[in-house]
Amino acid sequence: MFTDSLNIANQLNYEHKEILRRIRKVAKIMLIDVNSDSDFIKKDLYINTQNKPQPYYKLSKVLTVEVLKTFNRVNRDKVKELLDNFKLVEPELSPKTIAENQFYNILSGLIGKENILRQFNVLNYFIDFYIPKINIFVEFDENYHKKNMIVHTDIERQDKILEFSRRSINKDIEIIRVSEEDIYGGLRDILKLYFKESYMQ
Repeated sequence: MFTDSLNIANQLNYEHKEILRRIRKVAKIMLIDVNSDSDFIKKDLYINTQNKPQPYYKLSKVLTVEVLKTFNRVNRDKVKELLDNFKLVEPELSPKTIAENQFYNILSGLIGKENILRQFNVLNYFIDFYIPKINIFVEFDENYHKKNMIVHTDIERQDKILEFSRRSINKDIEIIRVSEEDIYGGLRDILKLYFKESYMQ
């Protein structure tokens, strides 16, 4: 875990219960269950000044960044300082959009986290998701990918990744691109391949 709710409250000079409220709100949007330990969040207890046990959350960097984004302009400078400091720490994963985390949570709920590798490294490029069972890389395209220069760069990157992966991993490997605007269409494409393969086995 990257930090915790107590540290965030202390750094921003906020009441801890307000930080807990924001964490729960963001987690709900990201389809993260705050009552179940995961790669994103772990629930624990601390002893307060009245010697009573109270809940707090340990957060991944991904969730920490999304929570910090909820603070308004009054706290803008302090939040920016914290975000800049966080960038100096080696993350377990680079910060992802809420949409991408929603996609991951839905997909992992359907086929199991153990069947999905996140941030899979090929030629020093990081693939968003790799599903070895069906030889599929999945790239999640946020809306900014529509810009011409980024689309051109993505195509060049994809060609390099496929050429290398087909030689070194599996000759049949493919890439599925999932648009932020059509998450469920992307899920359908992946699930068709996944369950077809499971049925054939």
